[in-house]
Amino acid sequence: MDTLGLIIAHLVCDVLTLTATYLIVIRVFDLKTYHILQSYCFALIFKCFLKSYIGVPLNPWMMQLGWAIPSGHTVALGVMYGLLLDKKTQGYLYAFILFLIASTLIYCGYHNLLDVLIGLVCVWILVSFADFLFRFKALYRVLTYLILSIIFMNLSYVSNHATQMQYFNYMIVLAVIERALSSFKNYRKKLRHSSLNGVDAH
Repeated sequence: MDTLGLIIAHLVCDVLTLTATYLIVIRVFDLKTYHILQSYCFALIFKCFLKSYIGVPLNPWMMQLGWAIPSGHTVALGVMYGLLLDKKTQGYLYAFILFLIASTLIYCGYHNLLDVLIGLVCVWILVSFADFLFRFKALYRVLTYLILSIIFMNLSYVSNHATQMQYFNYMIVLAVIERALSSFKNYRKKLRHSSLNGVDAH
């Protein structure tokens, strides 16, 4: 494997991560952003469960403890872009991003084709589930994610509970921020409505 190719492959993942972060930051006042982040946290909790359940170790040359299936980068970035992009109008862009992620991970030797393919199946399931949940009110969405997270955390075989618990706590914080932002927006809407009624009365 040539050094330049390895650098470019790493750069692709870094650019995709930074771009996703930028898209989140510029939408920080959009309530859907918090559903996206909660879905992302749940995806990582589910990914940890699945990795421990399948129990296939990483490639030995990496000299790291961990599990290969499904590919964590594929799940994380695939879910994030799957929820950030409009799949009807930006479907080709999304497919291209998934191809970049998969080919980069395989080229670097971090994962093989099976790891990535199972990761892509997980992405499809998790994104579809997140899109379905978004139809419901925030309380039901958050409770569903929290209950499922507890179930998957308890079913995990190995000691990655600390990582799972971290994302579980993030989900709670995100739910509190979403609720506060929603209340603030409703308050501003009421103020605007009352001021308009005051103008009409005169």
